[in-house]
Amino acid sequence: MQKAGFLDEKLHVTEKGKNFRKDFEPARKIVLEIFVKYWPKQSKENHR
Repeated sequence: MQKAGFLDEKLHVTEKGKNFRKDFEPARKIVLEIFVKYWPKQSKENHR
């Protein structure tokens, strides 16, 4: 994560890391929706 510039030397999230997380959030939600659709039993157990 540091090599990619998402974390600084003290392991704090950088602006680049914050922007990545913000940009990635819609994709994460879509993947989660697909996972729940095709593997509903396992996904419910994993999110408790």
